[in-house]
Amino acid sequence: MALNDTPTCELLQKQIVHLEITDFQECASIPLGVIAQKFNRLHDLSLFLESPTVLVDSLILQVLSLWRDKYVRGYYIKGSLIDEISKNLRQWLIDHNHLRQEDSFIAEYDKNWTDIWLE
Repeated sequence: MALNDTPTCELLQKQIVHLEITDFQECASIPLGVIAQKFNRLHDLSLFLESPTVLVDSLILQVLSLWRDKYVRGYYIKGSLIDEISKNLRQWLIDHNHLRQEDSFIAEYDKNWTDIWLE
């Protein structure tokens, strides 16, 4: 609702640098495009799926794509990854988005948490 109220949204845009979106059922229910457009001063973005067994590989790629040209230092996403991705998350990210081998970033997956720190 706050995104639809212009004065409130403008105030939030200026103040919020860490955004947590919690307890959502599925990845498609989050209006990430709108959030990326309106909150362009974020430093950290956390997404907590209600069910940690939901696969989040496409969500991770979408988030990295939407915030590609913005300075976000950390992404924290709770949800599952398939074994192939979880075993080599860094290389998977390099293979599937704009991040490159020479880029300075850390990617970890542990206990249904994907953490990505950009430098």
